[in-house]
Amino acid sequence: MEVARAAYIAVFAFATLISGYGAWRATDIAERDTRLGLVSVFVLAGGWTATTAIQFAISWVSAAVWLRIIGLIVGLASIGAWLYFASAYAGHEYHRRPALRRLAVGLYLVAIAIKLTNPTYNLYFTAYMSTEPFAHLAFNPGVTYWLISGAAYLSVGVATVWLIEAVTTSRIKDWRLGIVVVLTAVPAVVDVAIGLGRVPAQFVETSYAPLGMAVFALGSFVFLNETFRPIPRFWRKQVLTHLNEATVIVDVEGEIRHISPTAAKTFDELRGAGETSFADTAPRLYECTVRDDPIFEWEADGETRYYRVVETGLPSERVGAHRAYVYTEVTASERTRRELHRKSRVMDKAPIGITIFDLHQEDDPLVYANDRFDGLAQNDLEDRSDLTALFCDGKDSEMAATVQRAVEEGESVTIERCDNHDDRPEFWTKETFAPITDTEGTISEFAGFHRDITEDKEKRERLRQYKSAVEASPTWIFCIDSSERLIFANEDFRQFYGLDSGRVRGTQIDSIVEKSTTEKIEPAIKQALDGEPVVLELETEAATGERQRFVRAVLSPLWDDDGAVTGVVGSVHDLSEVRQREQQLQVLDRVLRHNIKNTMNVVKGSAELIEQQTTDPEVVNTAETVSEHSQKLIDMAGKIRQVTKVLSKSRTAESTDLTQSAEYAVSNTQTEFPEADITLETSNEPVSVPNGTIETAVEELIENAVIHSDRDQASVSIRVWSDSDASYLEVSDSGPGIPDEERDIRTGEETIQPVLHGSGLGLWLVKAIVEQAGGVLQFNDNEPRGTTVRMVFRSSNDLNLVR
Repeated sequence: MEVARAAYIAVFAFATLISGYGAWRATDIAERDTRLGLVSVFVLAGGWTATTAIQFAISWVSAAVWLRIIGLIVGLASIGAWLYFASAYAGHEYHRRPALRRLAVGLYLVAIAIKLTNPTYNLYFTAYMSTEPFAHLAFNPGVTYWLISGAAYLSVGVATVWLIEAVTTSRIKDWRLGIVVVLTAVPAVVDVAIGLGRVPAQFVETSYAPLGMAVFALGSFVFLNETFRPIPRFWRKQVLTHLNEATVIVDVEGEIRHISPTAAKTFDELRGAGETSFADTAPRLYECTVRDDPIFEWEADGETRYYRVVETGLPSERVGAHRAYVYTEVTASERTRRELHRKSRVMDKAPIGITIFDLHQEDDPLVYANDRFDGLAQNDLEDRSDLTALFCDGKDSEMAATVQRAVEEGESVTIERCDNHDDRPEFWTKETFAPITDTEGTISEFAGFHRDITEDKEKRERLRQYKSAVEASPTWIFCIDSSERLIFANEDFRQFYGLDSGRVRGTQIDSIVEKSTTEKIEPAIKQALDGEPVVLELETEAATGERQRFVRAVLSPLWDDDGAVTGVVGSVHDLSEVRQREQQLQVLDRVLRHNIKNTMNVVKGSAELIEQQTTDPEVVNTAETVSEHSQKLIDMAGKIRQVTKVLSKSRTAESTDLTQSAEYAVSNTQTEFPEADITLETSNEPVSVPNGTIETAVEELIENAVIHSDRDQASVSIRVWSDSDASYLEVSDSGPGIPDEERDIRTGEETIQPVLHGSGLGLWLVKAIVEQAGGVLQFNDNEPRGTTVRMVFRSSNDLNLVR
C-alpha cells in the first residue's frame, strides 16, 4: 500500500513542478492580462497540488484537514485565475469589468468563510480515515461543497468554451490542442464521478482538478508552443471578429492564419480558404498585396474598386514574425485623385498657358504654372514677374488696375498685352483671369489662361490690309457661294450695281445683273463650281442704268480645307477704254491701209514716171529720193499695220508649236535672202508656246539681222529648247549689234524716235507679238560679236478663255 501512497505523492509533486514550469514559461507572454492570468493559474494550481502532496505524505489528521481546506481555498482561487486568463486570451473584456471583478471577489470571500468554518459546522465536508488504497484522510462532501464546486466547474466550463472559441476563430487546426484540452478536463470529470460514487474504491477521494492544470501547462509549453502562444497576442476576438476592415494574417511561412469576414466578403478568392499558402490560394490578391504600389484595382461584379493595403509586422516571440495585411477601400478618394491627376496632366499639356494665383500670398501669388506657360517664360516671351505684378498691390498701370478691380469684384477679366522690347520681335498675349471659389463660395484663387495671339494679330492685320486693298482695287472683286448668292463684293462692284454694304451677303447674283449678262455668265459659273477656272469677256450693263461696260471676268473656284468647291471668286476688269483704243487702232489701220498706203503708192508711181521722162540729173535725183522715201513710208505703214493688228488682237488660248514656227520663219527668210547663212537647232522634244503665234516675230528678227549685217555674208543662228520652267527661242547674229536706244523698248519707254528707224519699229513689233503670246523679250551680247535676242515663254495659267 505504501507504493500507492508514494505514487500519489509523486504524481502531485510532479504536477507541482510542471505548474511551476508553466508559470515560468508564461512570463514570456507579451500581452499583460494573458500573462498575469496564466501565471496566476499555474502558481495557484501548483500550490493546490503541493498541499495535496503534503496531505498524502503526513499522518497528522488535523494538519491534513487544514491542508485540505487550504488546498480548496487555493484551488478555488485558481478557478478565478482561469476565468481571468481565458477572458484575456480569448479577447473578451470580462476580466476588466469592475462590477464582475467585485462580484467574483465577494463570492470568493464567502466561499473562503464557508471553508474556514467547516471544522465548526461541517457544512462543506466531513473527514474520516480510509484504508483503501492506503491509509489516508477521506472526505464526505456536504451541501455547500456541491454548490461551490458546481459553480467552480461551471466557470471552468465557460472559460474552456472561450478558449475553444478563440482557437476556432484563429483558424488554428491542431489535433494536439484538442487532446490537451480534453486531458485538462478529465481530472475535473473524475472529481465529479468521485463525489457521485461512480469510481472504484481504489481511487483516493481527493481533488484531481489541479492535475488538469499541470497537463495544460505541459501541453501548452512543451508540445504546442508554436500553436498556443501566438493566439493570445494576435487573434483577439474583438480584432478578428468585430474589425470592419478586410484583414488577412499570414505566418512566417506565408500560410494564411486568419481571414476576417470582411476580407472573405470583399475578395472572392478568399472565400472558403483554409490554412494554405496565401500566394497559392489567392494569387491575384497576393500579387496586388506584395507589389510596391499600395493602391490597387479590384474587379468584382463588373465594377472596378480601389483598395489600399497596409502591411504590419506581428512579432510572436519565439515562433517568428507574422504579417497582417489590412485592406481599406479607397474607391472614392482614389477616383478623385485620379481625376485630379488626369486634369493636371491635361492642364500641363494644354496648348495655352494656365496659371493659378493664390490671393492670400501677397508677395508671390503665382502658385501654379503649366508647361506651356513655363515655355513662354523661358523664351522671354512672357515674364512671371509681370504677371505677378498684376495681382500685387502698389501697381499703378492701367492693366494692373483693371485686373485688381476684377479681383475685388470677383469677376472675370480679359486683357491683351504686348511685349515690344527692342531686342526681339513684338509678341502679343491674350490673358483671361477667372475667380475660383471654394466649397463655401469664397473666392481665394484666380485662374489665368494665357494664349499667344501674335500670329492672330498678324493675320488680322494682314486681313485688314487685304480688305483695304480689295476695297480700294479698281478691279471689281466679288465672291458667291454654291447657290450663286453673294458673300462679298468690293466697293467698285457695289457702286456699279447699286448695292450698299449692308445688303451684299445673301443677294442672288442674277437679281443685280441684266438678263442678257446672266445668260452669258451662268455657264462660266457652273464651270468654276466644277473646279475649273474660266475667263470670259462680255458687255454688261448695271441695273441702275449706268452705261454699258466691256469687261473681262476671271472666275476661280473657292476651295475649302477638305478640297471641296464651296463657291466662286470673281475679278472683273473694265476693258472699255482698251476696247476703245482697239477701235481707234482699227481706224488707224484702215487709214494706213486706204489712205496713206494708197497715197504713197501714187506718190511713188509719179516719182518713177518723172524719173523715166526726164534726163535732167537734178530732177532724176529728186525723183529717186521721192521714190525711195515713199517706199520707206509704204514699208513703215505695213509694219504699223502689223503692230496695230497685234495690239488689237485678243489673247488666244491655242498653243503654238515653237519649233514649227521657227521652221516656217527660217524657210520664208531663206527664200527672201538666199545668200544669208541661216541655221536652226531644235530639240527632239516638242516645244510649245501656251498661246499666240510668233512666226512674224521670228521672221522680223532674222530679217533685221540679215539687213543690218556688216559682213560679206550675213550669219544668223536660231535655237529652240525648253526645260521644266519655260520654253525658249533664241536668235543670234554676228552683226554690229542693236543700238542701245532701240533696246530700251524692253523697259516700255518710248525712247525710239518716232518710226524713223525701221529696225526700231520692227523690234517694237517683235515685243508686241511676244508679249501677246505671254512671253518676254531679252537682249544679250553675242560673243565674240553681235546680238542675241531670246524669247522666254513660261508656263501659263490654266484659265480657259470664253468669248
